[in-house]
Formats: sequence, C-alpha cells, structure tokens
Amino acid sequence: MLEFVKRALPFLLALILGVFLGSLFRPVSSPFKYTFTKSENAHSYSHYKRKCGQVENRSYTQKIPYQPHFSPAPDYPEAARERGVKGVVRLEVEFLSNGEIGEIKVLEGQPFGLTREAIKAAEQIRFTPATENRMPVTSKEIVEYRFPASAAF
Repeated sequence: MLEFVKRALPFLLALILGVFLGSLFRPVSSPFKYTFTKSENAHSYSHYKRKCGQVENRSYTQKIPYQPHFSPAPDYPEAARERGVKGVVRLEVEFLSNGEIGEIKVLEGQPFGLTREAIKAAEQIRFTPATENRMPVTSKEIVEYRFPASAAF
C-alpha cells in the first residue's frame, strides 16, 4: 500500500495543481454558449449569425468572373478605312446568368460605323456566366475594341 501511495502522490499533486491553475485562467465567457439564428437574407443554412456581442460568423464567398469562349473581332468598315480612322470603342456589356448578352452601353464611341461594328461583335460573344458560390450570376464588364485591330495605343 505504501508503494502505491508513493507512486500516486506526484500524479495527484500535479492533477490538483493543474485544476487549480486552470480555474485561475479560465475564460470569462464559455465559447460553447453561442446561440445561432438564421439571418434574414440568407439563402442556405450555412449563413448564420452568432449572438455573441458584435461577432458574426463570416462565410467565404467565392466569385469567379465570366469566361469568354468566343469573342469575334469586329469588321473594319470601308468608310473608316478610307479616312484612316483609328481609335478605341469601349462598351459596357451585361453578361446574363443564362449565358446570353444583355444590355450594351457605349462608354466611348468612334465615328464612321466603328461603334456599330463593335456592338455587332459584342452581341456575338459566347461565354460561361460569372458565378458566386457556384451559382451563375449576371455581371457587367467593360469590353474594348481597337480599330484597326493591329493599332497599338
């Protein structure tokens, strides 16, 4: 029996000391007392808010831009070629979530049919829509066309 006490005594003292020191440095609030509520604008159960002061459970949002598969070069109109017109046409193109081209706005145009040819080329773009959390979404991107195509600005 004395042998058992000699072996168990250091273990028991370390255990008691550990429990005592652990109680001194215990956190003020337990991390296991969180309550969760579904946020108003959440679309799935992975979007929850923690009711713990101002702390929120932040979820990672994965955004992938649209992926063009086919983007034709615009034709260079004969009227612009004869006059030696060159420049850049900038368009804001709406890439819809269903894979179609939506609204096209001219941000910067050029004369002699260059803007019209750039819009025709933009309407023929084939693409995979942008995604957010693996769901296709509509996006707007700026597309530039340079005339003539070999011109460097």
